[in-house]
Amino acid sequence: DTGNATATEAPAPAAPPASESAPRLSEPSAESSEVESTDSAGSAGAQAASGDAEQRISVGERRVALQLIGFYSLEELKAFADKAELPSPVYFREETFRGRPWFVLIHSLHDSAEEAAAARAALPPGLAGLDTWIRTLDQGSDLSVLAPAPR
Repeated sequence: DTGNATATEAPAPAAPPASESAPRLSEPSAESSEVESTDSAGSAGAQAASGDAEQRISVGERRVALQLIGFYSLEELKAFADKAELPSPVYFREETFRGRPWFVLIHSLHDSAEEAAAARAALPPGLAGLDTWIRTLDQGSDLSVLAPAPR
């Protein structure tokens, strides 16, 4: 076990943020999943981009994640999170998608896919239109806690 995310379905592409800077990505084929997890959500690249130490958690028994969106840069993810109606805490992790760093925003962790689906159904309108993904993470996978922007 390498701590990589386990896909239960093909990964959902990121919905573009309000700006046009993030391209809409087509869904990878089921035969060749292009999303890979890194061993640590807070890699050196993520730490350097954030400029400050990040709080990390290790995924325990609540392994089913409701993933909202992904971006090719941590700055874009944080800009999206600053504008979105998100619970506290939310999490992110760095993965690799199409050979590039890929930062995914995780809304919440759940005990089951049914609980995650209920959370997805209760998303506010601004988030409900995203191509969310319910996925299972390996126990022990690292997630970084996304601190809310000062208001």
